[in-house]
Amino acid sequence: MTQKNESPMWSEQSLTNDLLRAILADCTDCEAEYQIATAALSAVLTRQQRKMLAEAEQLCLENLRYALRFGFVRGVLVGMTQTPEEQASDYFFENAAVIPFCSDPKTDAHNAYYQRMQTAQTHFQALQNQLGTVFQLTLDAIPCTWDFRLQHVLERIFALGLHTAHSIPTRPKLPQKK
Repeated sequence: MTQKNESPMWSEQSLTNDLLRAILADCTDCEAEYQIATAALSAVLTRQQRKMLAEAEQLCLENLRYALRFGFVRGVLVGMTQTPEEQASDYFFENAAVIPFCSDPKTDAHNAYYQRMQTAQTHFQALQNQLGTVFQLTLDAIPCTWDFRLQHVLERIFALGLHTAHSIPTRPKLPQKK
């Protein structure tokens, strides 16, 4: 009797995609503008420009996946190391998640993220230069939507990580920052 090597029904990639899809399902604030922009641009972009736009959006999607991992781990870490009083501050999320993630592109911690972000921005800027001012607002809706999605994902997954840390009955002592 031989055993088959069957792959699991889910992989880390599919789990990440499913989680990302679920989080983005309630991120609807910019979606109408995004749909209008992509529809309008599809009528005027050349084949090369469509390829450039698709590449920029793929890089943005990869950064959402990165934010998913970072935000969850950061939420767990912060949930285990900070007191409830520290977590109740007005700028808790910004100080605990946004600033460490978004503020310093020169750090090596998120080098791949920043490289993808810069490449996407370069593509968006090249498209802007090629299309001119007539399509400026239309094109601006696309990177703005991706920025909004990133903020949304980071907020939701950080909260999930924080909740996960709070649900652990006995927390291990982690080293505190000095």
